[in-house]
Amino acid sequence: MSNMGNMGNMGNLGWLGVISPERADLPLVAQDNASELRVATPSWESRRWAGEWRAWLILDDFAKAECNISIEDWKTFDREKELEKLVNYAEDERASALPEIVAQDGLYVNFLRDFATILGISVESYPNTIALLHVGGIIGILVAMRLKHSPTHNPGMPRPRPSQYLPALYPPVGVPGHPAYPSGHAVQAKLMALCVEIALSKHGTKFEGMCKLLHILAARIARNREIAGLHFPSDTEAGMCAAIQAMKILEVQEVQGRFKEMVSLAADEWK
Repeated sequence: MSNMGNMGNMGNLGWLGVISPERADLPLVAQDNASELRVATPSWESRRWAGEWRAWLILDDFAKAECNISIEDWKTFDREKELEKLVNYAEDERASALPEIVAQDGLYVNFLRDFATILGISVESYPNTIALLHVGGIIGILVAMRLKHSPTHNPGMPRPRPSQYLPALYPPVGVPGHPAYPSGHAVQAKLMALCVEIALSKHGTKFEGMCKLLHILAARIARNREIAGLHFPSDTEAGMCAAIQAMKILEVQEVQGRFKEMVSLAADEWK
C-alpha cells in the first residue's frame, strides 16, 4: 500500500507498476551481446493491459450506449439554506477535515487509494478490482461532465460554485474549472463503490459489511467537497443519483461484455 499514492501513474508504468534503474555507462542492451537476443513469438496478452487503460475500453462501450440519466433542475433547491449549511461546515468541520480534503482533491486517482486502503488491496495483488475502481472513476468523469454541460439539467446556465455566491467560503483548495452541478467527486466515488460492490456481491453476503463501508467512504469523499465550500449538498445528492443510473447503463447489453468480464475476473480475486 505504500505505493498507492502513485496510482495515477500506474497506467504509464507497465504491467509491473515499477521502473527499474539502469547504469548510464553500460545499458543492458550493450552487455554480452544482449542486443542479439530475441523472444521467439511475442504477443500482447490481455493480462498485460493496465487496469486504467482497460477501463478506457469500457468507457468507449459506455459512451456508445443510450445514456438517459436524469437529475433535478438545480434551481429548485433553496440556495440560501444550502449556503448556510456550508458556512456551518466551514466553521465547525473544515479544520479537522482539511487533510482529507487536500488528499482527495483533483483527479479520482487521489481517492482511489482510499478505496484500495479500505479493501486492503494493491494493483499487484488485485489488479482487476483496481481496474473496476478505474472504471467507476473514468466513467464518472464522463457522466458528470455531460450533466454539467447539459441544457436539460442546467437550463439557462450551469450552476455557479458556492464560493461565487459567497466568496468568504474561501475554499482551501483550487476551485475546479467547471460548474458545480452535479458533484463530479460524488458521481465518481459512488460509481467506484458500486462497481466493486457488483464483484463482491458474487459471493453472496460474505462481503456485505465491506460493501456498506465502501458506500460510507464514497459519501465521506463527496461531503468533504461540501466542507471545502466547493459544492452545495444538492450537488452531492445529484451526483449520487447520477452514479446509480450510470451503474444501470453499465449493466445493459451493449456495455456489459467487457464490463461483465472485468467484474467476473475481479470476483475471482476474492474467492
